[in-house]
Amino acid sequence: MNLRLTLFCSILAVTLSSNAQNRVYAQKMIDTLCSPIFDGRGYTRDGALKAGIFIEDEMRRIGLKPVRHDFKNYFEFQVNTFPSALSLSVNGRELVPGRDFIVDPSSASYANSGSILVLDPAVLKCKLKRRRVLHKSASGKIVLIDTSAVRNERVDQFKSDYPGGLLLEESKTLTWSVGRQQKSYAHVRVLPGIISAGDEIECQIDAEFKPAQTGMNVVGLLPGSEVPDSFILLTAHYDHLGGMGAQTYVPGANDNASGTAMMLDLASYFTRNPHRYSLAFIAFGGEEAGLLGSRHFVQELEKWFDPSQIRFVVNMDLMGSGEQGMMAVNGKVFTREFEMLKAINAKNQYLTDVRSRGKAANSDHYFFSERGIPAFFFYLMGSYAYYHHIDDSSENLRLGEHYDKAFKLIAAFLSELQKG
Repeated sequence: MNLRLTLFCSILAVTLSSNAQNRVYAQKMIDTLCSPIFDGRGYTRDGALKAGIFIEDEMRRIGLKPVRHDFKNYFEFQVNTFPSALSLSVNGRELVPGRDFIVDPSSASYANSGSILVLDPAVLKCKLKRRRVLHKSASGKIVLIDTSAVRNERVDQFKSDYPGGLLLEESKTLTWSVGRQQKSYAHVRVLPGIISAGDEIECQIDAEFKPAQTGMNVVGLLPGSEVPDSFILLTAHYDHLGGMGAQTYVPGANDNASGTAMMLDLASYFTRNPHRYSLAFIAFGGEEAGLLGSRHFVQELEKWFDPSQIRFVVNMDLMGSGEQGMMAVNGKVFTREFEMLKAINAKNQYLTDVRSRGKAANSDHYFFSERGIPAFFFYLMGSYAYYHHIDDSSENLRLGEHYDKAFKLIAAFLSELQKG
């Protein structure tokens, strides 16, 4: 990250409260992480790496120390990206990426125009008809399919056999993700009713497959005042989906700039408040690509911590709502700690509800608990609906009193854990 960008990000930081949560600070962190500077914190224009360096700078500014010689923990993986041209027009009308269509995250490049071949769903249901269309009618053409009434395995078989060119798939939702492979054909999802038989299509997709993308975890430490060789880990993933072409990116405000902001806010709080145990704060990369950063970190955990000295892991994701309470994944596994959490909430009436789930491989807590290390994954529940969508933006996600209450609940839970 260049000096100008570092200074710009540092200017955005606000003065921290000495003894409580700071919603203004957390909102500023969300606004910054969702800004165009970081391009959706994905793998176009090094957005994720720039965000990781910003978080490292913020950890230093707060007063965290490196566990080892550095805050950074690097890993590599392969990923498909769309850094430049991305366009789709119907009869000369330009469609809007993220609104009218999304490119499949594993799509190949494409640049061509032509008329639409619309496949009847019956073709997808019949193996013989699928083969006939694939090997004769569809080859080299632009094909539109509606998969809503077809079993998933038949759709998957059709896609795996698709001979090349451009496949358009109608989809009621435009939820994006990260592609770890690149297909042999171009694949776009469009909202129903936008494209019809006989329409003229023009499409350009510039896909860049990266076989060795660098990812980064950021690890900071607050040494404990009384039991420094016992650790509680607070974690959140900071990466998101990145750019969909040169003009569109998916900001990831709730997922998971909010969790990163909560983690940094807690770090600020505990620099100013007593904590017996050492507290480690880990911002994971690569979560959206398959929990890659946390998997890598746990695989080499002994380089950072003695696993037997980790008292608990608290992972935070989707922390922007909360009017319907908080979920604790692994609450049904680590029941003593969950009852402790519920008791704190009941005594102080922080949130309307605290619920528990069983084991789930749905965030960065997973590999810790698989190693036998107690871990919760907290997420807030509410009406905020945007997920993996261009509208999951800081403009739409404005923190309120439920953020304050969730912060106080988590901080109190962390303090209670240190009494054991």
